[in-house]
Amino acid sequence: MAKTASQVFTEARKSAFRDAKAFVEKVPETGKVKKKPYGQAYAALRKKYAPVVLGHASGADERVRMGLRLDRMIRDALGAAGITPYVSPVTARTRRMRTDSGVDFQGEPGDPVRAMGKAEVTSSRRVGGFGMLVVYRLLEGPREGQHVYVGHAEPCVKKGDLVKAGAPVATLREHAWGLRKTSPHSRGWVEIGFAAGPLGLPESYKEHDPGVEHDLSTRAGVEFSTFLRRCFGI
Repeated sequence: MAKTASQVFTEARKSAFRDAKAFVEKVPETGKVKKKPYGQAYAALRKKYAPVVLGHASGADERVRMGLRLDRMIRDALGAAGITPYVSPVTARTRRMRTDSGVDFQGEPGDPVRAMGKAEVTSSRRVGGFGMLVVYRLLEGPREGQHVYVGHAEPCVKKGDLVKAGAPVATLREHAWGLRKTSPHSRGWVEIGFAAGPLGLPESYKEHDPGVEHDLSTRAGVEFSTFLRRCFGI
């Protein structure tokens, strides 16, 4: 009896997750982990599984639907293996401080805050509480479509700019925007997190009741904190 498209997809998914793990290897001489670049790994899995998955689709509509499932399957497999197109938003000497609506860091004035992936800047403006806020939308990878905000730092991009992974979107200031100059948090302070949309307010702000302090760890803050640890070990 011939397998259905759904059965074929289920088998392909299990196999793709195994293949993705094989793209990650430990170098014996150094002990470091070596990962195949995201673009190469994605192309390799798509080349292998597209004929298998799409070849069992019956009709144009199912082919489109299975194509979307194939794309998500590959992204999920690579994400589970720790292979992403993303880079750390901060330099090695920028210290992680606390988790609230996002994650706070403190570093040296002039150091860059980087786009985590290929992205479009959707906002760069003054916002109460942050002083200045940059927001960008990720354009590829497992988090495609996710908006990320960068607050308290000096913007170096404007709305509509397209940036590559690792490109500076802001720089740390001697006195962070939106904080008192006498505050110990003022020098080189930045907050980064997942935003609710293109204007960049943290997702968690919508969940707070009036009067609740915003220096608490929130669902969105913990989610972003987990993302940073899994992807970059910070």
